[in-house]
Amino acid sequence: MVGRTLEDPPVHAPNDLRLGSAVEVAHELLGRRAHRVVADGRLAAARLAQPLDASAPLDARVLVDAWAPTPGDPPYDLGALPPGLSSLRWPEPPVITRSVRVTTLAQLAPALTSGTAVTLAVSVDRLEIAASDVALVVEPGVRVGHLFVRNRISRISVRGGTYGDIEMQLPGTYWPAEEWHREWMPTDVLFDRVEVDAADTAFLLRGGVRIAITNSRAHAARYNVWIGDTADFDSEDIILAGNSLRSDGPEATVRLVHTRRSAVVGNRLTNTLKHNYRIHGRSSDNWAARNVLVGTGMMLGTLPSDLWPIQRQTLEDNVLYHRVPSLLELDPRLSPLFELAP
Repeated sequence: MVGRTLEDPPVHAPNDLRLGSAVEVAHELLGRRAHRVVADGRLAAARLAQPLDASAPLDARVLVDAWAPTPGDPPYDLGALPPGLSSLRWPEPPVITRSVRVTTLAQLAPALTSGTAVTLAVSVDRLEIAASDVALVVEPGVRVGHLFVRNRISRISVRGGTYGDIEMQLPGTYWPAEEWHREWMPTDVLFDRVEVDAADTAFLLRGGVRIAITNSRAHAARYNVWIGDTADFDSEDIILAGNSLRSDGPEATVRLVHTRRSAVVGNRLTNTLKHNYRIHGRSSDNWAARNVLVGTGMMLGTLPSDLWPIQRQTLEDNVLYHRVPSLLELDPRLSPLFELAP
């Protein structure tokens, strides 16, 4: 791994940015020099943010520009996919045959059946989705304390509402004996325009196939997004796009473990201590692009439990506002794949 400090990095318009894993670091705000990091030997243009008021709180100093998340109808426009992600797939929509508006708690459980579009107009402490082909729309002002998505179901969409936390069930069991099954993972699940304020983890997704979070906001005391409870099989096609995700610091903002094909695009990720973006385990073909990372940086591999080096990681046109050590921590086994732009 080789590189040099850029004394006077060139300034380019956003549309001059090229595919090539560019990580732009605007940490000159904190008295450091800026670097570009480029993977797979491809060079990319770098653009520095305009100077901001260093006396203001960190969040107020972050430049909000065309790279900041903007709402849009899902699927979010990810733009051109990097090599290796051409087979990335969005969740399939639910197959709906009827619609129900729920205005009382007594109406809720009977409404959550396969093939139903449910509009929720009443707050509830716990809501469990246990059937495939359910489209849940939560009206403004309605709160769900805990949303639980069962394993072994498919084609679920959740739009709108505020939540205490969101959880997907483990693709396994510990009783009467421990067993794990790839076919138990939830598949084709979309969370769009949801708002979560979690005392622990906001999106405890555990493991799944074709799972997406779009256009959402979440605060978490620990992890914001966790994926990694999959034993000897992998999650696939994970998309986080257009979100604002903030974690308080004991754990990472986004942590993806044993994940094949992920796109983390157009998000604002904030953390006070741990890395905003972490990839671990048997992960491959993971892409982070056009994100704004506030406070902390990225970690790729490096843990003793990472028995396999991660494969084909692309970092493209991300902006980092860095005030915690370990801006970009790479597993040494990745060094043949990465170089600093000269």
